[in-house]
Formats: sequence, C-alpha cells, structure tokens
Amino acid sequence: DYDSSINPSATEIWGNYIDENCDGIIFRPQEQCLPSVGLASGFTLFTGLGAITHDATVSNITGDIGTDSGAITGFELSTVTGIFRTANSTTQTTKQDLISAYTMFQNLTPTVTDHAPAFGSETLTAGIYSIGGAGSLGGILTLDGQNNPNGRFVFKFGGAFTTVAGSSIVLINGALPKNIYWIANGAAALAANVVFNGTIINNAALSVGAGCQLNGKLLTTTGAITVLGSTLVNSGAVLNTFYVDND
Repeated sequence: DYDSSINPSATEIWGNYIDENCDGIIFRPQEQCLPSVGLASGFTLFTGLGAITHDATVSNITGDIGTDSGAITGFELSTVTGIFRTANSTTQTTKQDLISAYTMFQNLTPTVTDHAPAFGSETLTAGIYSIGGAGSLGGILTLDGQNNPNGRFVFKFGGAFTTVAGSSIVLINGALPKNIYWIANGAAALAANVVFNGTIINNAALSVGAGCQLNGKLLTTTGAITVLGSTLVNSGAVLNTFYVDND
C-alpha cells in the first residue's frame, strides 16, 4: 500500500496504532469520555474522500499521508518520514474511525458556550468550547494546562474554521498538542506562517499556507487537502482513554 513513486525516501515509523475507545469506567456522572481517532492517530494528513496535493515548494512532514479515494501528488521535493497510503484496507478503516470520531466529538456536551467565535489574544484552560457557527484564530492564543498532563482542550465549531496569517497557539504549564482538538463543520484553513498546536478534524476541504508549523494532525472525513511548503509533525497518538470534568 506504499507508492514509492510519490517519495522514494519515505519510511514507516508508525508501528502500532492504539485504538482507545470510550468504554472505560466513568467514575463521576459529570465526566465525559472523549473519542479516539483510531487508526487516524498515525496520520499527519488524511482525507476519507479527496486528493492531497502539494505545490512546488518543500515541506518537512513527519507522519503518514493518506486518502481513501483520491491521488497524492506534489511531494517529490519534500522530506516525508512516513508512508503514503491510498485506497487500501488501512485507509478504509481509518476513514470509518475518523467518521465515528468526528460524530462523537460533535456530540460532546460543551463546558463553555459563551465564548466569541474568534479565539486569540487570551489565555484559556482545558474544557470543551462550543461555537454555534464559524470560528477563527487570530493573534496569540495561550492554552494553559495548569500542570495537568491530562488536561484536554476541545474547540467545536458549527461552521468553518479559519486562521489569520501569522497567528499562533502557545502552550504553557504542561498543555500538550496531542490533547488539543479543533472540530469544524465545514472547511478548515491554516493561513501563511501560522504556528498551530492540535488536531483539526472536519468534514470539508483542508488547506495549509506557506511557512506553517504544525504540531498535530489534519484530518477530514471528506474533502481535498492542499499544502504549501510547511513543517508538519504528528504529535503522537492518544495513549489513554481520558475524561473532561464539566464542573
């Protein structure tokens, strides 16, 4: 399931995919189990339906790149530490895992419902933030883990998610990229020179502008993915089932 013509130097680095589900013990009624992305945990770029294209510049990408229906093109000059996967049993399972995760994330009960659609120039603590329509990131958004290694941040949008060029997400006090999720009901776009932490999961097109730095994953159930020269690093799979306290 590896097409060596896409990038002959690509190597397999994801030996095990940890499929954590939500059937663990919930000790308090106000706690919510957050979904796993299943096999998608090993992908830096994945779409269930659509092409993945890269321009003529150079990217450095760590993690698998895959589509269950579509072509992968334009990565010949880039350095990819991972596997290109197209239309095989792995991508089929990944697509189903991702659709399930996307639905479960959208159905999570929010802990914060009064935040403005625009995020940035502020410090936030862990929680499930819900925006009824489209949302955006601008300026510097600081996420404070409060020295809790299990602190999770979920940002849900009822519409598209966009970023302003040069905006960034800064992590402090133990906040980790693998514990941050951005869920959009529509397209998602990282503008040029954005420093982004976390996993985007959406159901439409995904785009990455030139000069971006990503610690996380870009995953869409349906939609083309377009990448300009950037540095994209998969921040790692979720290792344990975890919970968010609604209080």
